[in-house]
Amino acid sequence: MPADTPRYVHLEEGPPLGGQIVRAISSIVDEDRDELAPLHGTIDPEALETVVRDEPTQFVSVVYEGFHVTILNGTRLVVRDTDSIYAELAGVSNVLVPTTDRTDACTELLTPYPPEWENVLSVSFDDPTVHLEGHPAETGIVTVGGFTRSTSQSSTAPARTSGAPDLPSVASVADPTDLSALESAIADQLSAWEGTQNPTVVCFHSITELLQHVDSTAARRFLEALTREISAADAIAHYHVDADSCPGPELDALESIVDVTVERGATDLRVREP
Repeated sequence: MPADTPRYVHLEEGPPLGGQIVRAISSIVDEDRDELAPLHGTIDPEALETVVRDEPTQFVSVVYEGFHVTILNGTRLVVRDTDSIYAELAGVSNVLVPTTDRTDACTELLTPYPPEWENVLSVSFDDPTVHLEGHPAETGIVTVGGFTRSTSQSSTAPARTSGAPDLPSVASVADPTDLSALESAIADQLSAWEGTQNPTVVCFHSITELLQHVDSTAARRFLEALTREISAADAIAHYHVDADSCPGPELDALESIVDVTVERGATDLRVREP
């Protein structure tokens, strides 16, 4: 597998999508297009074109010539190693992360695409910092409870430079027990980004903090509703929890709500086996 992935490609209007996929792979493996396997041996190019161009689907993924290829909103291609965590999480909307550390797994899970191709939403009971190399297309912050420092002035706000996107959209939920208000604040931001060309990625920090304010039954109902909302919005969210302070049955219940659990392996992120 070539080492120079991921590769990000802007699609052209007009040329067939299948041909642009082949050309992108060819540029990576440095082979003539005729030396690659025909795309139609993997997928019907005309059917793929129909799905991508005519259906309101944000992400369509195929595997071709040993590469994982994602077509993003019919406008961009992302080519990855099939062994990458992002390829493994293709089609996944909700991920549980059994750590409250945001400087490692969080950063990787927030960047399945280049930050400038993404809308990033941070939902936090404490510090809404997101650690990214680069500026998201749009940034949203929902603060919960007593964290009231001015996000636009605080060092916790995503850094901005000249020519960067506007300051984050900020919503505050003063009462951490008001789960209806919290769900509405998140839903409002997801709705505000409907119809954009960028996927939405969400960090929820954290379930551990949530459980300090409401009982496990209320938290579970809230998370079940939120994960459905995330899936319906074609967003990608990860939820932090301190596994060391979470009883086994409670952690099992949380894992039953999300699609997968991701944890840090010896060298990289991996999906926990069932």
